[in-house]
Amino acid sequence: MTCEPPASHTRPAPLTGRGSCRPTGGRAPPGRAAGVVRRVERRTRRAELAADREGVDVEYEDRMWADPVQFADACLGAIDDAADRLGYDSVRLFSGAGHDATHMADLMDTGMVFARSENGTSHNESEFTSWGDCYRATDTFANAALDLATA
Repeated sequence: MTCEPPASHTRPAPLTGRGSCRPTGGRAPPGRAAGVVRRVERRTRRAELAADREGVDVEYEDRMWADPVQFADACLGAIDDAADRLGYDSVRLFSGAGHDATHMADLMDTGMVFARSENGTSHNESEFTSWGDCYRATDTFANAALDLATA
């Protein structure tokens, strides 16, 4: 959120916020993820109720939607195997964002390796990833790619 003026004791005008809602858990359902849609609808409704209560206006704009993509089992397996062999902690995620790999998944087998960010913060100015976590992600990716290339 940004406030103009930036004082805690005044009512800001305007107040601008940006958020992101993504599905969580194992595999994303095909098509538009219903759980995410419900979450956005609840948040929008709460914002509208608060705006009515405070006598201000609120606007909502859906700026992007990307359906979750199911990555290729061979790629995911190679990533899992590389992380295990290298002794790194890993967890399977899926991405509903507009990453290149999600767009290429219709054309070829794809997978992704994410580097762990401190406190799980992502796509935010306060995001921080240590060089160690960057190395482990790159090492995992390189080993998985080599395994796939030489299989």
